[in-house]
Amino acid sequence: MPRALALVLLISLAGCVATADYTVMRNDLNQVMVTQNELKKEVHALKKRLTEVSSTSRDRQILEALRQSQVSLREEIDALRGDLQALQAAVEEGQFRDERRWREAEEEDRNLRLELEALKEEIKSLQKAMAEINERIATATAPQEVPPSKETPEELYQRALQTLNQGDFQKARREFEEFMKRFPQSDLVDNAQFWIAESFYREGNYEEAILAYESLKKNYPKSNKIPDALYKQALAFEKLGDRNVAKTILKSIIQKFPDSDAAKRARETLERFEKTTPEKTRG
Repeated sequence: MPRALALVLLISLAGCVATADYTVMRNDLNQVMVTQNELKKEVHALKKRLTEVSSTSRDRQILEALRQSQVSLREEIDALRGDLQALQAAVEEGQFRDERRWREAEEEDRNLRLELEALKEEIKSLQKAMAEINERIATATAPQEVPPSKETPEELYQRALQTLNQGDFQKARREFEEFMKRFPQSDLVDNAQFWIAESFYREGNYEEAILAYESLKKNYPKSNKIPDALYKQALAFEKLGDRNVAKTILKSIIQKFPDSDAAKRARETLERFEKTTPEKTRG
């Protein structure tokens, strides 16, 4: 029986509820509590994703997914609140004719009320968490003003590269992104995109590195950084435990850019693959 239909039937029979009817309400309440626990897990997952959110254009898809998850979460909370109200109404309207059953039901009634209050508090916590998510999304998507600077394109590029080599990967990404935004016509824009991908790779964030190298291939198909980007993309797949994809990319480098330094490194890496056991796939 669907949950909503069960609640309607429960309310319609509230005037003649017996101990067995409380068992039905208890089961329904337990189902609500299970739903509530699932909502808390979703909030936890959303918070975890938020730590990955930045104000760059690459994060718009992540933010959109967060908004959709937030809408779904709000609908689930509204449904949960409706279920709680229906259960509470059934508890308050229940009347028993039998003296013995009344005493038993009275104790169960107190327990149900306590659990209902606890669930209300959990809903308040979920709503507070959602408010925090909204605030953080608003902050992440707010346009960031670029302070005026007298630096030339080359000076800004070199500063970002120096930051990368110093190991401050997040700051380096911001500086390269600033460079690309302020000087989109510069000959170094494709290089900046490569170093953004490289910052993710050095940071150990291989999934983001793969996507950033792919952006270089897609947006700057004539860049002289393409062979190197393909090679590092293959290494990133190897780090993730997928040597089959890595081999395919390495072979494409040899085929498309046979005279490049990246092709030489690709041949050496393929030879290494033949001599060593693949790393265990992460899972």
